[in-house]
Amino acid sequence: CNMPNAAHMCNATRFIDTSTSNPSANLDYSDLAYGTKKEGLISIPDDRKMAQVAESIERYHKSNLNARKFERVCPSSSILENLWNLTIAAESNFNPNNNPQNHDDLRLDFDMAARSKLCALDVAKTLTDPDWKGFFETYEK
Repeated sequence: CNMPNAAHMCNATRFIDTSTSNPSANLDYSDLAYGTKKEGLISIPDDRKMAQVAESIERYHKSNLNARKFERVCPSSSILENLWNLTIAAESNFNPNNNPQNHDDLRLDFDMAARSKLCALDVAKTLTDPDWKGFFETYEK
């Protein structure tokens, strides 16, 4: 590790394979499938059926609804503030010599994630949408 003043981070990450990425997974379709099961709209007895329903939801969303944006529920400002504080604490642990004024880029990334990746599908609102209601009413039970 050739980073100045980063001995803690170098030690912490020495055995991590950085050649592979760790992309986030989109759980919208699975969340919506679970919501239909919870509401009794579709019978989903096992994981195989859950995966089938999620795939059907994804196909319908992309082909019939042109992948229009879902309503989302984001964490409250107090939760985001706590998460930001944890992020800064972790950053300080990995690199104790880092100047707190250098957190601007990290904050920009965090704020972007707070409006996107940290938000979940609003299942309740989606299930009241007329297009989705129609889809689930005609879906095989």
